[in-house]
Amino acid sequence: MSSIIDPSTGSIVKSDRIGRTRYTRQYKQRGLAAFESSSLSAPSFAAHCGIKYPTFALWTTAAKRSTPDRVGDSATFLIAEVAMRRRRSGITASLRQRRS
Repeated sequence: MSSIIDPSTGSIVKSDRIGRTRYTRQYKQRGLAAFESSSLSAPSFAAHCGIKYPTFALWTTAAKRSTPDRVGDSATFLIAEVAMRRRRSGITASLRQRRS
């Protein structure tokens, strides 16, 4: 395994024999935090940092899965009831929030 120093962060980045780059957990967390505060798209941010986009996409997906949803942030499941009534206006849909 060889290693180089990333000039943008000063941290050591390791790569294995076939050239895959290995990043530390701290490096990933700092990269994700910088991405959240930037106005760049994920592909643009990854290119700016010299990270391949599929690798960066895996980081963001893993971070979303490992972070528990806070109550009230967004609806993850919504029950919808569609009532069909004979009116001139068409179909009426009634959505109710599920109480926890």
